[in-house]
Amino acid sequence: MTEAPRSTTGDESPAISPFLETMPEPVAARLDEVLQPDEEVRVRVTADLMDGGEYGSRWLVLTDRRLFSLSPGDGDGLVQLPLDQVGEVRTLELVGGGQLEVDRREEAPLTWRYSGSLVPRFVEVAAGIRQLAKQETLTLPTEIERTRCDQCGRFLPEKDGLCPFCIRKWDTLKRI
Repeated sequence: MTEAPRSTTGDESPAISPFLETMPEPVAARLDEVLQPDEEVRVRVTADLMDGGEYGSRWLVLTDRRLFSLSPGDGDGLVQLPLDQVGEVRTLELVGGGQLEVDRREEAPLTWRYSGSLVPRFVEVAAGIRQLAKQETLTLPTEIERTRCDQCGRFLPEKDGLCPFCIRKWDTLKRI
């Protein structure tokens, strides 16, 4: 089980898992206003597509009690959902990415859209939301498949592979 720090920014400790991203200060401050003192942040990830399909960030924060959706620069773009109000949780495949949907009992579902490189992460996040909603222990992997190069951000030819653009060809030639 991955344990998460209480702070929402993530600046005070190294990344514990791929599910605890560092939040921008204005978004973290807004979340800190509504978190209860003993509420523990378990998942903090950002989706990279907005509802209209344009690039932007929309945060998903999962605590031991609630699920939050935050959009930077969206005024009061904070939506919170107690875990006992979570209905069905599903991921949908879309062209070039995906969408995570969380059904709410009396309102439209919460959605997060993301590009193809974030699909493995959001599949695991959906499983984590289901686990906490059922009051089970949260278990998330410590690593997820890499589909993009850590240095240049290009897609890798194969999952967890080497980036042909970042390989130092001279070093390879010297080894031969």
